[in-house]
Amino acid sequence: LAKTFRAASQKGRAPEFAYWLHSLATKRGLPEAIFDDAVTRLDHVDRIRRGAAWEGLRQVAMRGYVPALTEIVTRLREGRAYPPDDAELFFWLLRSQQVGLPVDDDIREVQLRLSADRQAWVRSWLARNEWPSEFDR
Repeated sequence: LAKTFRAASQKGRAPEFAYWLHSLATKRGLPEAIFDDAVTRLDHVDRIRRGAAWEGLRQVAMRGYVPALTEIVTRLREGRAYPPDDAELFFWLLRSQQVGLPVDDDIREVQLRLSADRQAWVRSWLARNEWPSEFDR
């Protein structure tokens, strides 16, 4: 692989080769590549691309990829790209807590804004290791 990259660099094709490698990494499901691809499209004007970006971000966040969890929580908390949704924020905060991120204070804050029924609903989805399709953008 390194030999192929050097040959591509010598021919001035390093950017194309890098793009190809990134595409391959994304197709193989590497969290770093999926995250990188998603973050570049989260603010896209096209709703379909934005939705695909959220899907990729959620996919790696469900696998416990910390940068994806952090990005989702930050965007929901700040209302960037989409209006904030306390139920979805609660879901991703709980998922963040499962992987050991220090979010206890944030969880308590969001719990104050959610009914007990809504909290139970979110926890039921988390127990199934899925996010509700209601959250799809």
